[in-house]
Amino acid sequence: MTERIYHYDSYVKRCEAKVLDVRRTDSGIEILLDRTILYPGGGGQPADFGIIRGEGFEIGVIASREEGDDVWHIGSLKGKVPNRGEEVLVSLDWDRRYENMVQHTAQHILSAAILKLRGADTQGFQIFEEKSKIEIELQDLSWKDIVEFEIEANSQAKRCLEIKVDTTDTAKNLRKISKKVLGEMRVIRIGDYDSTACGGTHVKNSVEVLPIKITNFYRKTSKIWRIEFVAGDRAIRTLNRFLEDYWKSMKTVGRKEPPLNERIREKISEYEKMLDEERVWRKKYGKLFREYIPKISHKVGKYTVAFYEGISVKDADKFVDEEIDVDFIVIISEKTFALYSRKKMAGKLLECLKSKMNVRGGGGDFSAKGRVEDVEKFREEIINCIREL
Repeated sequence: MTERIYHYDSYVKRCEAKVLDVRRTDSGIEILLDRTILYPGGGGQPADFGIIRGEGFEIGVIASREEGDDVWHIGSLKGKVPNRGEEVLVSLDWDRRYENMVQHTAQHILSAAILKLRGADTQGFQIFEEKSKIEIELQDLSWKDIVEFEIEANSQAKRCLEIKVDTTDTAKNLRKISKKVLGEMRVIRIGDYDSTACGGTHVKNSVEVLPIKITNFYRKTSKIWRIEFVAGDRAIRTLNRFLEDYWKSMKTVGRKEPPLNERIREKISEYEKMLDEERVWRKKYGKLFREYIPKISHKVGKYTVAFYEGISVKDADKFVDEEIDVDFIVIISEKTFALYSRKKMAGKLLECLKSKMNVRGGGGDFSAKGRVEDVEKFREEIINCIREL
């Protein structure tokens, strides 16, 4: 059985412990201690990282797993394999832990605010590297609701509410309980504002999570909304990143004052107008192209051939079709090419070219595309190959 120090004191950064068991694995090592400060993860909060040091060895812990009353720490081993009964020093990656504590406590406060204002309980919660998310069941949600949630949550956090760990064997007066827990439950009490069954780690005072900021919300399903948020220093870093991107975007679209959305819509409208004009131009160009190609074609053996360099290989497909009265159309753009054959012989022509020179490419009966280094030789060999077909 492992004593979980983090359950009654989340601020312990290192502790001494004794090795109870060790398992070697293909990817590293698993170690069981009689006591630990490393939270194994759960309830949406990631597992702690840390280091377990003993005489002649060091284990970098990157994951943990609960097995009944035991907590197994998983990581990489440097040095000898530890023995049962050895004394070790467990050190916590405190910055990571404290960041998760702030986000987790902020979630409790935010969830309580949402329940109070809209009657929606939190269905899911997860802490990620740069943000956290909660999921609630509501028919509708707006930015007006989001602002009200933020004001309520931050107002409560400003009250400097003391956060205590308690236990209870009843669900009475608890905002949320886990269906997996039977009997006595660990409870996180945030002043007189919120009491919730929870196994995670939390800060001592609500003021530590300020500010709480919702950064996005959207439907996950027809009834479930996902709300993304940040808290504490992470909120400041995130907002600064957003603002930096915002003002760079403002500069890009040539605007000094908000609203950005209005300017973006103007740019989109301008772009759509340009696309409309381009479609008209392409239609006219396509008509002229189809009329022009037969005029520049000439006889090579028993076939008519037209060479054209006025468009890119990428654009060629938009203008060339089987209705053009030319047997072979050859498009050359720098060192790329496209071959078209209304006789369904483009693939054969390409294979002939590959047999005579260094040509890369592929295609089918009507069209083939590729790349060639020696363009002048390519022109000569196309003529030779067409005569041989």
